[in-house]
Amino acid sequence: MTRLAIIFSLLATSALAQTEAAPDSSPIPPARPDSLTDETPAAEAEGEEEGELETMPGATPTEAEEAVPEAEPVFRAVASSYPEHAACLEELEEIGASFEEIEMVTEEDDRDCGILRPIELTEVLPGVTLEPAGTMRCETALALARWTRDHVRPSVAELPDSPEVTGLTNASSYVCRRRVGDPQEQPSEHSFGNAIDISAIELEGADPLPIQNRNGDADLLEAVQRATRAAGCLFYTTVLGPGTDPAHDDHFHFDVAERRGNYRICQ
Repeated sequence: MTRLAIIFSLLATSALAQTEAAPDSSPIPPARPDSLTDETPAAEAEGEEEGELETMPGATPTEAEEAVPEAEPVFRAVASSYPEHAACLEELEEIGASFEEIEMVTEEDDRDCGILRPIELTEVLPGVTLEPAGTMRCETALALARWTRDHVRPSVAELPDSPEVTGLTNASSYVCRRRVGDPQEQPSEHSFGNAIDISAIELEGADPLPIQNRNGDADLLEAVQRATRAAGCLFYTTVLGPGTDPAHDDHFHFDVAERRGNYRICQ
C-alpha cells in the first residue's frame, strides 16, 4: 500500500508541472490608443468617438451644436443693479415725486424692448403732474424731477406774473420702437425706459408753454425754452429739440443712455 501511494504522488506532481509550463493560449488585447491615458475620463473618451462620427459626411448635427447662446436682451443689459435702483427710488421719494413700482415690462415681438424694474410716474414734484403718466426707469424719472425742480421752476418764474409750474406734457415715455421710426435703425432709448419726450410746460393761470421752434423770436419765452433745454444736459446724456431735426421740432427729447466717458449729446 505504501508503494502505491508513492507512485500516485509522483504521477500527480508530474501532471501539475506540465500544466504550469503550458503557454497562454488566450487572445492578446489590442494596444490602447496613445491618446487615451489612465487619466482620461471615460466621458471624454466617448466624446472624442462621437466627434469623429459627427464629422463624417451626412452626419446629423447634435442639439448642442445647433444651440447658439443668445445675447442678453438689451433692456436687461442697460438695467441698473437692485441696490442702485433702490437708492434711486429713495431719492425720488425724498424729492416728492408720485410714482408706483409696476411689473417688469417685456414685449413678445421684440426681446430687446422692455424695462426690468419699471415705475409709473404720475407727479414729477408735489403739485407738478406728468400728463399722461409715464412708464420708465427710475433714473429717467429722477433726472426729470431734478430738472424741473432746479431749472424749470426758476426759469418759468421769470415770466410775467411769475406763474407756477403745474405740469409737464408727456409726448412719449416707454414705447417699443426703433430710432426715428425706421425699422432698420437700432432700438430707441424709449424702448428701454431710458427716455421721455416733453412737449409743453403747464402753467397756473396761464396758457401752456409749448415746446416749438422759437429761433429768432428774441423774447422771454424763447429765453425760457433755451434755458430749460440747456439745463437738461446737466441731468440727461442726450437732449434733442427744435432745430435738431424735423422729428424733434415740437418737443424736448431727454434720455439717460450710457456712453463711454459719460459722453453727452446736447443738440
